[in-house]
Amino acid sequence: MVPIGCRALDQLLGGGIAKKMLTQIYGPAGSGKTNIALQALVNAVKIGKKAIFIDTEGSFNEKRLRQIAAKSYEEVLKNTILYEITSFEEQDKVIKNLKRADFVIVDSISSLYRLERDESNVKEINRLMGKQMNSLLQYARTYDVPVLVTNQVYENFDSGRVEPVGGDTVKYDSKVIVELQKNGGDGRRKAILRKHLFKKEGEEALFRIVGSGIVDDE
Repeated sequence: MVPIGCRALDQLLGGGIAKKMLTQIYGPAGSGKTNIALQALVNAVKIGKKAIFIDTEGSFNEKRLRQIAAKSYEEVLKNTILYEITSFEEQDKVIKNLKRADFVIVDSISSLYRLERDESNVKEINRLMGKQMNSLLQYARTYDVPVLVTNQVYENFDSGRVEPVGGDTVKYDSKVIVELQKNGGDGRRKAILRKHLFKKEGEEALFRIVGSGIVDDE
């Protein structure tokens, strides 16, 4: 298990990002998805793990990573394999051929999917997305490691709700799902447990985004 390093979020998840599972965190831009991913990466390396970070949005900001990692910055870089992906086809190839690591992060699973999806290819690109998610889940199970994906959102005009991109295609293989919401100013955010094998859905945690990363909102 990889702790995020924020007590409220780790308690919500049952201790952190669990092994043998695919954890999905979704929310609007600026809700804290990448900050959580980077902080989890830092904490994974601090406990001796080697990680893979698949960046599809240009989100692997070294300045922000340095703020979160502080003295561990060089160690984090040394123990992280970084993939900077620019097409959904490339994303598919990388996920299919992942090297063995102790922790995998995809930030985000859906940005390139959204860019390339249209009426002419919707069935094929949905099929590829489903295969990618299943590949990540099987990777987690085969190597007994945690896998974290972040996901974007869209507004469902029928229900009036904000929904994760990819719908059931992305939901099915995600064994833990957390929604992030903005919760006022000063970096305040709310995390809501939407799916978990062992915990009650609907549980919430409050946190803040600060200069050093993610902290409890006390």
